[in-house]
Amino acid sequence: MTQKEVLEKLVEIRKEKRISQRKLAARLGISGTYLSVIERGRVVLSLQRFFQMCEGLGVKPHRVLESKNRNPEREEVLMNLTQGLSPGDMELLVGIAQLMRDQRNIR
Repeated sequence: MTQKEVLEKLVEIRKEKRISQRKLAARLGISGTYLSVIERGRVVLSLQRFFQMCEGLGVKPHRVLESKNRNPEREEVLMNLTQGLSPGDMELLVGIAQLMRDQRNIR
């Protein structure tokens, strides 16, 4: 996920929870103006600030970082298929997946 995507997700969660910028800023101990600067990506979001924002919004960091393309059913199928594979086979499978991803990124 890019910083832009993370910030978009944080703003989306803030709005879902109907928390104003001013209220979240107060929870974080910063000004509303500075929170606006953060949310617009005008400064680099530090890990510390990311965790503070998650806490201020009352969400676990993994919820913010979850991919929109996540497919739990497919993940379960993949987990079942890989159970019992040897470490060598797992390494081979990871290598194949990386090659597939790299080829997709080249196109």
